[in-house]
Amino acid sequence: MDRKDMLSGDDRILGLNSESPSVKEGTIYYDVRFRAFAPGSNEIIGLIINIEVQNDPVYYILPRAEYYCARMLSEQYGTVFKESQYHRLEKVYSIWICPDPLKKQQNGIFRFPRTLETICGIPTFRKKDYDKSEYIIIIAGKPDDPGDSQIIDLLYTVFSDDMSVIDKKKRLSSVYGIEMTKEIETEVHEMCNLSEAIASANREKGRGLGRAEGHAEGIADGIILANISMVDDNLLTVEKAAERSGVSVEEFLRKKEEFKRKGLNGKA
Repeated sequence: MDRKDMLSGDDRILGLNSESPSVKEGTIYYDVRFRAFAPGSNEIIGLIINIEVQNDPVYYILPRAEYYCARMLSEQYGTVFKESQYHRLEKVYSIWICPDPLKKQQNGIFRFPRTLETICGIPTFRKKDYDKSEYIIIIAGKPDDPGDSQIIDLLYTVFSDDMSVIDKKKRLSSVYGIEMTKEIETEVHEMCNLSEAIASANREKGRGLGRAEGHAEGIADGIILANISMVDDNLLTVEKAAERSGVSVEEFLRKKEEFKRKGLNGKA
């Protein structure tokens, strides 16, 4: 790491509005979205970062990440720039974390940048004028060598189901310099429990419903069940849970009532 001091529990990022409404395109809800600042100052460097934790198959995430970047660019009109001042556009990053992937997909970090391909002629364009969006897919797993990628190892520490919460907290403190204040300990504990619940719900509910109602439909219902549990625990709004489930709010609430009648509540 590039710093030796512990990361204080008081360190925070300046978050942006997580709700992005659109009359024609509907509303999307970002997990986390914030502006980046230059190190050691409060100077805004023109960078907007979105972070999403998603259990959908990786091939579903790519077009969604593309769309999120497009929305973050288009909604800058009237706030970051106006009229024809497109040169004021701030670059956007969308980072997608997959905590419970298929085994063959584990341990990967992939960038999808904007690049220039010259068909003919001599390019005179500035990269900063066309390189305005990029998304990154981070697929968790148990790394063969923790030194290969600190990000993958950190995600494994948080999301793995074969490491106790106590061991996770010790590792976060000793290896990654995250100070275990009372508040941070509580958040880590909740995050670890949540990751275990999501993984278990997606596997067990999806398999069970898949056998009864058809594999694809069962997996989809397993995801909805996991998100219902998060709504019941006040960890997600109904709107965000519906979006993460890939259904409308009306369909999500209908499924919620249907599962309630069947005695299913999404708990792992």
